[in-house]
Amino acid sequence: MNLRPVIVGGGSAGMAAAIELARRGVPCVLFDEASRPGGVVYRGPLRAGVDPAYLGARYTRMLEKLRRDFSACAGHIDLRLNSRVVGGDGQRLMVLDEAERLHEVEYSHLLLATGCHERSVPFPGWTLPGVMLLGGLQL
Repeated sequence: MNLRPVIVGGGSAGMAAAIELARRGVPCVLFDEASRPGGVVYRGPLRAGVDPAYLGARYTRMLEKLRRDFSACAGHIDLRLNSRVVGGDGQRLMVLDEAERLHEVEYSHLLLATGCHERSVPFPGWTLPGVMLLGGLQL
């Protein structure tokens, strides 16, 4: 059996990991629950019709390079979008595809690059105008 590394999460970290594997000739599978890779940065300010230039020239160049590199390595990356990992046991993952069909996927190595979500911790004054939590300042 020829098992491949699996990456869970198609944000910038997952994409970068897939690129590094591909550059070394190692094919991998990348799962993401979104309809396109890129993570939260592409679902936030970079959604259709928004000019990414406001993020600054350096950041915009880095995002464009990530997209180009990922596209160039597509032959080694089995990209499975609209797929949600719902469980696993150390040797295989259980994945729901877009049609809600359950698949069992075995892997040689597993990388979790699922990003993060802000968890608000209330503090005195946290609801006052002008007070922002870190997630609100990210992008």
